[in-house]
Amino acid sequence: MNRMRRIFAGAEPAALTRQEQRHSPPAPRPTRKWAKVVAAAALTSVMLTAIGVPGFGEEMAHAAPAPAPVSANFPCLTPMIFVAQGNNPDGSGPTQLQSESYSLGQAQFTPIGTPWGGIGGFNKYNAIGFNTADNFLYGIANSSDGVNPNYHLLRIGEDGAPQDLGVIADMPTDSRFINAGAFHNGTYYVMSGESSAPEIFSIDLNTVTATTTTLSTAWTPADFTQVGNYLWGVEKYSGTFYRLDPTTGAVTTFPATSTFWNGNTNASAGAAFTFGNGNLGISSSDTGVVSQVKITDPGSAAPTFTLVSQSAGPQSNRNDGANCVPNPSNTDLEITKTGPPQVQTNGTINWTLAVKNNGPAISSGYTVSDTVPAGVTGVASTTPGCTVNANTVTCIGGTLLVGDSSTITLTGTAPPTDGTCVENQATVMANESDIVPANDTSALVRTCASTVVVPPAVPALSLVKTADATALTTPSKVGDTITYHFTATNTGNTPLTDVTITDPLTGLSALAYTWPGTAGTLAPGEKVDATATYQITQADINIGKVDNTAMASGNPPTGPPAPSKPASTSTPLTAAAALSLVKTADATALTTPSKVGDTITYHFTATNTGNTPLTDVTITDPLTGLSALAYTWPGTAGTLAPGEKVDATATYQITQADINTGKIDNTATATGKNPAGEAVPSGPSSTSTPLTAAAALSLVKTADATALTTPSKVGDTITYHFTATNTGNTPLTDVTITDPLTGLSALAYTWPGTAGTLAPGEKVDATATYQITQADINTGKIDNTATATGKNPAGEAVPSGPSSTSTPLTATPPVLVVPVVDPPVMTPPVAAAPVNPDLAYTGVAGLVIIPIALLLLLGGIFAFVTSKRRKSES
Repeated sequence: MNRMRRIFAGAEPAALTRQEQRHSPPAPRPTRKWAKVVAAAALTSVMLTAIGVPGFGEEMAHAAPAPAPVSANFPCLTPMIFVAQGNNPDGSGPTQLQSESYSLGQAQFTPIGTPWGGIGGFNKYNAIGFNTADNFLYGIANSSDGVNPNYHLLRIGEDGAPQDLGVIADMPTDSRFINAGAFHNGTYYVMSGESSAPEIFSIDLNTVTATTTTLSTAWTPADFTQVGNYLWGVEKYSGTFYRLDPTTGAVTTFPATSTFWNGNTNASAGAAFTFGNGNLGISSSDTGVVSQVKITDPGSAAPTFTLVSQSAGPQSNRNDGANCVPNPSNTDLEITKTGPPQVQTNGTINWTLAVKNNGPAISSGYTVSDTVPAGVTGVASTTPGCTVNANTVTCIGGTLLVGDSSTITLTGTAPPTDGTCVENQATVMANESDIVPANDTSALVRTCASTVVVPPAVPALSLVKTADATALTTPSKVGDTITYHFTATNTGNTPLTDVTITDPLTGLSALAYTWPGTAGTLAPGEKVDATATYQITQADINIGKVDNTAMASGNPPTGPPAPSKPASTSTPLTAAAALSLVKTADATALTTPSKVGDTITYHFTATNTGNTPLTDVTITDPLTGLSALAYTWPGTAGTLAPGEKVDATATYQITQADINTGKIDNTATATGKNPAGEAVPSGPSSTSTPLTAAAALSLVKTADATALTTPSKVGDTITYHFTATNTGNTPLTDVTITDPLTGLSALAYTWPGTAGTLAPGEKVDATATYQITQADINTGKIDNTATATGKNPAGEAVPSGPSSTSTPLTATPPVLVVPVVDPPVMTPPVAAAPVNPDLAYTGVAGLVIIPIALLLLLGGIFAFVTSKRRKSES
């Protein structure tokens, strides 16, 4: 019937793990037959509810909700004690999960997460237990629909938020309050400490189902926990101890011990948990006091109960406990005790107890117990966490990390009788399992009372060391000397022999001692002075100081050597990082005048002129076109020790711009880093290399006379061609060609680039025309000269040499006019006038003119032929 109730009520099992999900078979697909069964079951449920069968309908109305997202589990890396209790001292309010730790005799509770929000308005849970299989806490929430109780299984992770896994099937129906729970060998057991029913329930976490185990007799502990192979608990008000074997149901009771409650019989037991050392822990609901009880032989018929410690804690009327113990949880606590061998009668005895954790695990806390013999009175301790009951001192310590120690001091008044001796020892118990129990008890300490007390020998030695740095230079340099002064004084009450001062500084000279008496011996109050010198090294300068420590030691008459405390000095050194650079230019490969592509070789030398090494040393020259620097390092590339230098070379081919400027100026710098990583620059190093500039301009002029006629005539044209060339190594501007020939046309230029400008090697062509005149023909030729000029980059005029042409012209031949003489006409003589007898007619005039005309004709022909020949030659 209960199985049917769970099916119909929709109760769900606990959520499967991922591994379980991977290995679980797929859910069967519903068949028509199964659908009919479900429908019939549903109808049956309705009918049973209608006729009033208990349990139906209510459980369906309280079906388990879908599980909330699961938080991470508890890592349990250190021992932890958990207490779930009401948020208010009277037990009211929602349940708050807390962790419990110890500090100076006080149990401290730290909230984990926030108070629980609850299920349907019910916000309390109890019966928590820690499952070592998954490192989750589990608890029970009691709720009710007003008719029947519902018990919800909760799972709680490290965020303190419970996850509802559903209503537990097969739980009792008498509304009993489930308030006690614990895991025993992997099984979760719960019960009601307020019910007289002799039964306990084991919960299957997978099916969320309860199995009832009938007990041999009723047991009503407020809570229970596993100690040994049993479940142990304490009855809430009587203090009776209960032991249960859950496999058989056998219950055994043991009478209460009133001292467990500090005589307060009204104190009620509450949460139960197990310490890592296997002891039973009980938290009082009324007082909040946490008691640690050691159960010796927990499975025997007559186990013994020992109260180990009690710590104050917060009070709550409703609490429950659990614990996790890491694996491994072993620790090793060691206790030592020291005290004086002799004191004055009725004097004060001072004992010192030291607890040390030797590991391997952290200890969550410990209890120290020391019972002082009865002969000592006024036993007391000022150490927090310690209490004194009669002559028994109990101290509760907190968390102790591996390697840490804790000190406890005790005092008491010595016996009044001379010669009375007392001896005792202390013990320590860790909250965890202790793997070396032999050192849990200290050695016996014996102290005797005496009327005459001989002060114990107290050997002591002090040392003072100083450094005299007046001989150091600034900045410091290797070999500078520091003088150390030492003074060792016997500050004890016993003589010391074999006194020595030790200073491990490498390179320190031998100490020169000045003894007050016998070498190596100091009586109480005596002192010895010593000096030593040290020459500083480069390593010291690099560090920037010289630190060293000395110690003195001497041997008392008995016992171990008496060392002094260390005496140290720190002597600062002045570091001065510096770097220099020298740069030179080798211009021997330059031509005269300079030309583009000529090479300059630069040489650089960077020197560490400081007293610290330099790293990342580089030389930088920003000259555009400079080749990469080729370094020659003295050792490791980039590193220069003090005094070391690095050489480097680079080449540069000059450009037209350099020639135009007339020189090459440039500056290089070097940089490095001191031991602190700070930049150390050199000063700049510059060179100026002059270049030879040679501005020059040439001009070639020709005359094209092919258009002249023969003979030449006025208006014939001559075409002149001009070529001006920049034959220097600097550019020329304002280049012009000048031809003073009157009547010459304007020159037409053909520039290679910008008009008026010629780079070295460039040329400009120009043409002009000229029409000859009668004067030129009369002269028979045209002679003229042209020149070119420009300006160098300095603006100075650069003329070319003159360029001339001479163009011959052909003159027209002369025309010879020969007079024609008519033959004489013979007429009769006429009587003539009388003739002057002085003018006699000879008759030869015509004969003279003819030869002259012939000569002129021949001369003209000769001139014409000559002119033609010259023209063809030109």
